[in-house]
Amino acid sequence: MVVSAEQAAEVFPAVRYFQIHFEFLQEQLQLIARNQETLQQQIQQLEARLSAVGQTEQLSNQSEGLTASGGAGLSSFPRRQESRPRSQ
Repeated sequence: MVVSAEQAAEVFPAVRYFQIHFEFLQEQLQLIARNQETLQQQIQQLEARLSAVGQTEQLSNQSEGLTASGGAGLSSFPRRQESRPRSQ
């Protein structure tokens, strides 16, 4: 069955409808892409902060372990003897 152009125009939406619809979809896609980029940046910042907090806690735990074992920093190395004679 062949339909004339006039009858098809009555049944199907106009070309302008599709143009508007696809422009809207394109805008939505661009918005989603921008939001995705923003979210990825925020995730990277959060991961960096969590990593920094984890490193800080790890250093804190290590220093607590040194303090508990009697050592702190360089104090576990032998001290240099003074070469001055002591007065009596």
